[in-house]
Amino acid sequence: MQDNQLSAYVAFMQLAILTIGVVTVILKMGKRDAMIDRSMDELLVLKDITKDLVKTDIEQGKSIITMYGELKELRHRIEVLEKQML
Repeated sequence: MQDNQLSAYVAFMQLAILTIGVVTVILKMGKRDAMIDRSMDELLVLKDITKDLVKTDIEQGKSIITMYGELKELRHRIEVLEKQML
């Protein structure tokens, strides 16, 4: 009878340890998934920031090109005025 109780106790302990192991694995997977989700959200934010920075850089480049064209036109007009004054 004691052998039967000992076998039942050992089986119960094995079941408890197996259950703890499975729960631990599930919890670790959940934490890993949460970290992946958080990382994905951060990457999306960084992607949006990068997109805005590139857009701003392009707009500034266009602005510089436009200003350069306007300055070139003004320079031409000044040269024309100087020639007329001579």
